[in-house]
Amino acid sequence: MHDRQTYLQTLWIQRVIERNLEILGEAANRVSEDFQEAHTEIDWRNAVGL
Repeated sequence: MHDRQTYLQTLWIQRVIERNLEILGEAANRVSEDFQEAHTEIDWRNAVGL
């Protein structure tokens, strides 16, 4: 497991994590309004902003 210091010192780990967050944000943006309304426990606005 990597810690914060490793993350900050390792560019490829930063890029992988950043890309995964981008993918999650793009996917959240494609979720239907009906699904979002059915799952209000998820902060969809911030998920899309990833």
